[in-house]
Amino acid sequence: MKAIILTVEELTAYGVSKQAVYKAKANRRISIKDGRLDALKALAKLKKNQDPTKPDALIRALELALADKGAPAESPKADREEPNPSEAETFFAARERKERAMADIQEMEAGKMRKELVNAIDVERVWSGMIAAARSQLLALPANLAHKVAMESDQITCEEILKDAVYRVLTELSKYRTEEQ
Repeated sequence: MKAIILTVEELTAYGVSKQAVYKAKANRRISIKDGRLDALKALAKLKKNQDPTKPDALIRALELALADKGAPAESPKADREEPNPSEAETFFAARERKERAMADIQEMEAGKMRKELVNAIDVERVWSGMIAAARSQLLALPANLAHKVAMESDQITCEEILKDAVYRVLTELSKYRTEEQ
């Protein structure tokens, strides 16, 4: 279908201000050259990025102008611009993605405030400290118990000495606290 060219002044007759038209141009929602625009292309571009929850006076004005000119409000599929695959996402898709990300961040902040979430770096630091403490206490067992076990000839008594020492280490580890706790 051939292009239907409208002037900005013609659009104002359909209830949209010149300011609104030029604001849409400044926001790159439509293309205007020498005070004229291709109504079908402008309408297609506006509809592609339209927020369905908000009425758009410029879309309505273009639809009315096209109806008065006897043209369909939608161009046939062959005349439509195919979206470029490398083209950036639409404004509304980007806004929706941003709103989801902001909601996720707020949920995480609320979880931190309720102490349901902790920072991974803090968890790593505490676990590293616990492992280091366990390692040092377990490595100290042979030196601490060698003289006790050496004096015993009864296997059961040796086992009890070792078991008591291991349980003492485990009890100490269960009470492990960092400086911040």
